[in-house]
Amino acid sequence: TGYRITEVKYNNTTLQSELNTYSFSMPAEDVTIAVTYSELFDIEVSSDHGKVTIAENKTEAIENESVSFTIQPSENYRIASVSINGGAVEYTTDESTYSFSMPAGNATISVTYAIEYAITVDSNSSGYVQIEKLNAIAGESVEFTVLDRTDYRLIEVKVNDETVVAQEETYSFNMPAGDVTISVTYDREYAITVDSNSSGYVQIDKQNAIAGESVEFTVSDRVGYRMTEVKYNDTTLQSESNTYSFNMPAGDVIITVT
Repeated sequence: TGYRITEVKYNNTTLQSELNTYSFSMPAEDVTIAVTYSELFDIEVSSDHGKVTIAENKTEAIENESVSFTIQPSENYRIASVSINGGAVEYTTDESTYSFSMPAGNATISVTYAIEYAITVDSNSSGYVQIEKLNAIAGESVEFTVLDRTDYRLIEVKVNDETVVAQEETYSFNMPAGDVTISVTYDREYAITVDSNSSGYVQIDKQNAIAGESVEFTVSDRVGYRMTEVKYNDTTLQSESNTYSFNMPAGDVIITVT
């Protein structure tokens, strides 16, 4: 009890058992049968928010024996650290599979977990936010991108109540200790066109603008003609140093020069 047979020999020949029974053919000499035992040490588990399954259901092992185990975190939890008697252990093939060599003493597998918080996209922003992670632990970096929307301009991107600014078209934030909602605000862009009779005389950079946005343009002189009126839709404009401006209405605009 408390030991495992690790080797059985007669003289210098190692024997293999069949159902724990050993046999050999007697040589023409005296024989000494030697049995070597190794002490078994206990394997214990400390895991509050997940299930640890040890390969072959081992509860004990001898020194230097390889012990493999898998970890299945509880819902909404992620593995934070794994250690054997306080010493960190790295995963083997994937983040849920681990192994270690049994020390010359009892071993405790200790697993700590971090709670995962949900990442959701506001319903009005659905389809425009591209993000791979749907959950993350506190302090984890989360990245996402925002798509352009036809006939709309991106105004603001927020994570909960905090505005996030893009870095090279990518948005990122550190996950707080709580759920997160990503919301994107767009404003409708309206078209700015120049009446065909005024084409070539109006210099304007913007082809569209949102309601309330300031729009500026200049008008060139026309040889043999004098400018008598400049309008956007039905509103007449006055120039300042040959520059005209107006606040974009909530609708398309046509600039006309007479």
